[in-house]
Amino acid sequence: MQTKKIQVASDTADVSRAMKESKDFAHKLQLNEKSSLRLQLLTEELLALPRAIVGEFSAEFWLESIDQTCQLHLDMTADMNYYKRQGMIKASTSKKNSAEEGFFDKLRDFVEDALFAQDTLDSYTSEASSNLMIFYGANRAQYGISWSLSQYKSELENAEEGDELETAWEELKQSMLARIADDVQVAAKGNQVHLTVKKTFPDTKTA
Repeated sequence: MQTKKIQVASDTADVSRAMKESKDFAHKLQLNEKSSLRLQLLTEELLALPRAIVGEFSAEFWLESIDQTCQLHLDMTADMNYYKRQGMIKASTSKKNSAEEGFFDKLRDFVEDALFAQDTLDSYTSEASSNLMIFYGANRAQYGISWSLSQYKSELENAEEGDELETAWEELKQSMLARIADDVQVAAKGNQVHLTVKKTFPDTKTA
């Protein structure tokens, strides 16, 4: 089962339409009240990502159900490039992006770096590659750069103990998206970003 695709943009109020679509989808799947609420929370968290990542954007949002797993999709075109990012960094007195704290902000930073890694290579330094290597769960491939929450957690479990590892787990505990979702997948190529949130609901009524 799949919903229709809803256009969502940074300068519109389409989020309410997407939220209603999520609620209606939960009803069609006959989810109980708790599962329905979780699906709506995941929808809200997913729709909050684009504006936090790039500010200006246009996207398509839809949901689908495969067996008992609900998938929330957001295909986004980002109005962001390396030069805009550098301008944001230079505006900071510390010459760094001071918002790079917490799971949500690190995910945003990853997507930004992934977009820049697809930008003109002669204007982009090895800084992006270093960032992507530090942030577990990332992969570089011919189709672009991807990241997976489940892979991130798996790599953290196998990482050496230390303050950074402890902080990473604490960030996951504090993130609504990371706590509820079974997986969050990101794929970036050029200025295109595809976000997928997966959650299995045992009470889903399959056709």
